[in-house]
Amino acid sequence: MKSRCNGGRGAVDRGARISLAGAQDKASIAIFDDGVPRLPRGTAPATHILKPDIKRLSKVWHSAANEAIIMLTAAQCGLPTAEVFYERHTRACVVRRFDRFARPDGTLGRLIQYDLCQLAGTVSDKKYEKEGGPGIAACAEIIRAYSTQPAVELRAFVSWIRFNLCAGNNDSHAKNLAMVEVPGGGVALAPFYDLMCTRLYPGLSQEFAFAVGNATRPGLISRRHLDAMATELRMRPQFIARVALQLAQAMPPVLEAAVQIVSPMLPHSAKVLATRLKNFVLSTTAKLAARVGQ
Repeated sequence: MKSRCNGGRGAVDRGARISLAGAQDKASIAIFDDGVPRLPRGTAPATHILKPDIKRLSKVWHSAANEAIIMLTAAQCGLPTAEVFYERHTRACVVRRFDRFARPDGTLGRLIQYDLCQLAGTVSDKKYEKEGGPGIAACAEIIRAYSTQPAVELRAFVSWIRFNLCAGNNDSHAKNLAMVEVPGGGVALAPFYDLMCTRLYPGLSQEFAFAVGNATRPGLISRRHLDAMATELRMRPQFIARVALQLAQAMPPVLEAAVQIVSPMLPHSAKVLATRLKNFVLSTTAKLAARVGQ
């Protein structure tokens, strides 16, 4: 049940991307009401994905704690986010699959989903805008075209962009966005997943996965870039600014709460990571808020 991306090296080249580095092992597991993890047999659907610490990138340490904290922070900021918890024995971030549903007989079914690269007709290795993948405006048009509630989900999309800028998640590409068919509920933007602070690690790319305005360096993004993004998205700049303000205000207390939830389960070195992560994200959020005039 273990899957591995193609390629991968122990060293990180300057500007590497985690999703392109073949770095992460994952395991599909099933967890039901008794809380006991099981390996699905044959083609039986799993309920969760177990994501242990990345081992192939020597400078990326305690990635599972990083992801668990950032995912919990996103959820507490009000973003629709896949459920996660940190599992101390395997030192893994465990993510509940959102593309599963319970049938009346108690068995699990699979929901149909397509990521935004697929919906844009882009091949899977072109997930980053810089490499030909969908940009922010193209992603917004896909959401408008497919979503049953486009206004609600475009707001969530804008919040996701701003959250990733604050959280230092430069790996937030279009393949990490998906549309899913909900039984009896039309088509919806899937809960967000694969959120972590990549900027914390030396050697990983310092460029954001999307151009915001025409800027890809998060440290250079200003109010004019957000205003330009609003124009691209056919939204009012005041709306984008309001979303930015709400996230900037929400981030400090909810990040602290997420760290408090995860830290008791962490080994000492991961507690150090959690402290550095918190300080980095708080600093990033404050600096970005100051640059955009919030």
